[in-house]
Parts: sequence; C-alpha cells; structure tokens
Amino acid sequence: MSSPLISVILTCYNQGRFLEQSVQSLLDQDYQVWECFLINDGSTDESDKIASQLCDLDDRLTYLFQENKGVSASRNKGLDLANGDFIQFLDADDFIHPKKFSTQIEFIKTQSPQAIVFGSSRFFFESAPEKIFSSHFNGGIPSDLNVEDQFQVEFLIKNNACSNCAPLYPKLVREQIRFRACIYEDWVFNLECALHGLKFHFFNQPNCTSFIRMTDSSQMMQHTTDLDKIINFKRLLLKLVSEYNYSLDSHFQAKMTLESSGLKRFVRGISPPFLYDFLSQLKSNF
Repeated sequence: MSSPLISVILTCYNQGRFLEQSVQSLLDQDYQVWECFLINDGSTDESDKIASQLCDLDDRLTYLFQENKGVSASRNKGLDLANGDFIQFLDADDFIHPKKFSTQIEFIKTQSPQAIVFGSSRFFFESAPEKIFSSHFNGGIPSDLNVEDQFQVEFLIKNNACSNCAPLYPKLVREQIRFRACIYEDWVFNLECALHGLKFHFFNQPNCTSFIRMTDSSQMMQHTTDLDKIINFKRLLLKLVSEYNYSLDSHFQAKMTLESSGLKRFVRGISPPFLYDFLSQLKSNF
C-alpha cells in the first residue's frame, strides 16, 4: 500500500454558499492521490453554477447533477462511480483538516485492511462559525472504539460510532454496502459495516478532524426531538441485525427494551446537550 487512491463522495443540496470551503479543504490536502465526485442532488440555489466552476479548477473533481432523490441516493451514486481503495464522504456544508488524508493513510498502514479508521469531529453553528463545539459530549460521537473491541455491533445499536465524514472507509463498502433511505442513514450505514465484519478504530489525532456545520436542515436539528421517529429508528436497527442473522450478546439482549429509562438513554445518546435539555422536559413521553 504505497499511495492508495481515496474516492471522495461530496453531496450537495442547496448548499452552494458553503461549497467552496468544502472543496477547498480537498484541494488543500497534503495527500494528493484522490478523486472527487461532486453530486448535486437537484439543488435550486446557485449550487449548479458554483459546482461547475469549482470542478474546472482540478481534473480530480467530477461534477454530476441528478434530480432530487435524497442524500442516500446521492452517496450511493458516488459509491457506484468510485474507484478508490478508500472512501471519504463529505457533505457540502462541512470540511476537513488539510492533513486528514495523509495522517489517516499513514496510520491505516499499521492496522487491519478491514479497519475503519476515523478521527474526531467538531460541530459549529452556521450563525457562529468561530465557536467550535467538541462532539465528545455525554453519549455523543465519535466514540473511542478500538479495532480489538469485540461487541461493535452491539455498540452501534445504541450509539453511532462517528459522523459520516470522520472515517476513511475501505473499498469493501463500495463493493457491498449502500445507504438506506431513512433518518440517520449514516448510523445505519455504519451498523451495516460492522455487520459485514468491518471494525471501527478511533485515531485520536487532531490532524484527522472533520468540521460539521449545524444548520436548520441538519438531521440533528430536524429529527432528534421527534420521539416517534427515534423509536421507529431503533426498531429499524434491531430489524437490520435480524436480517444479517447476527446473534446479539445475551447480556446485551437482556437490556434491550423500550422502557422509559432505556429510551431516555437512547435519546440522550443521539442528542447534543442543547437538545437533551429540551427533551428532558418531555417526561410524559418517556
């Protein structure tokens, strides 16, 4: 593994005003062996014009437009086109550290080829980009999963491992796994990775950081306060485990219920602190 190719799948829907910063974070990488598929999911803003201009800057950037089908379909289109040894997902309103690729590739050489090595993510609000919030809040992501940890499937039923732009995924994902059309599609994708035998590994190195912009359209803002969606989502995860004929650890199974305390912990696990404070007031719904 001298200089493996990284395929970047950059999806955009009405995020034209952020697109330049996202693409620039790729052009600034000190690791040069990458390709990028910039997929415009039927945007109605200036994304088409901006994306076309940006892709003229570098031959490694390929622009594609499709009718609006959702982020899962956009990422799947990218997976169909990707040629890389590793996959980097990136949303048009997010960006990554300029040494992310080189730092992760160097570390991956010391790991199993089936390891999904991910770095830290940091949140910032569109209205205050200078304020960077750690995602290491109680129950939050990224986790400190280690490639040697045994029960990663069980972990991923209760918590997501990382944001979608934090890892470099090995090429097995483009060969065998696709995103499902559901809320928290990146969480479901990560669970399917674990069910395929891939192992997550947290590499705590600042140069691997990804930066995630919180806007009104962010899934954390849209879905986290909808308890019915959260309950149905948890059932989807368990159904997925069943589809793969995976036998959950007996100790874990005993604790898997939708009782009030369990659901409360689950909701807390996917909610940033500012949303959890709100959810804590809805005790009658737990």
